[in-house]
Amino acid sequence: MKKEVKKEVKKEIKKDAKKGKDKAKDVPEIDYDSFKVNTNIPQKVILFEGPEEFILNRVKEMPEEKKENTHYNKEDMTRRLEEYKARSDESQENVAPASFFNKRGIEILRQGIEAPEEEQAKSILDFIEKVYIFLSLGW
Repeated sequence: MKKEVKKEVKKEIKKDAKKGKDKAKDVPEIDYDSFKVNTNIPQKVILFEGPEEFILNRVKEMPEEKKENTHYNKEDMTRRLEEYKARSDESQENVAPASFFNKRGIEILRQGIEAPEEEQAKSILDFIEKVYIFLSLGW
């Protein structure tokens, strides 16, 4: 069932990309509760968060050679951000990434992307080391 849902979502995204229209509202709803929990689900995740304007500016500032043959342009980025927002609405408890992991008791590090890189790296490193210490001690 999981593969069928992924195929359907991919098909819808491709269809929208070809039309060049934002159809995020028409994407089929996914019942994440129906997925079986298995050992492939992480015990801890890092959720990067930031304002849309910051993300768009970061892409705008990328060198052209890095953007070549990609979807890193304003139109495609805006479309994908709208789709993400539609699927990640916190009011849709099962869909939002934070809600999905919280509901399953998975620890989340919420990392702001606007913080200086050194600060982000330290925060992530602390989170990873915490995981490593627990694993090393067998907790």
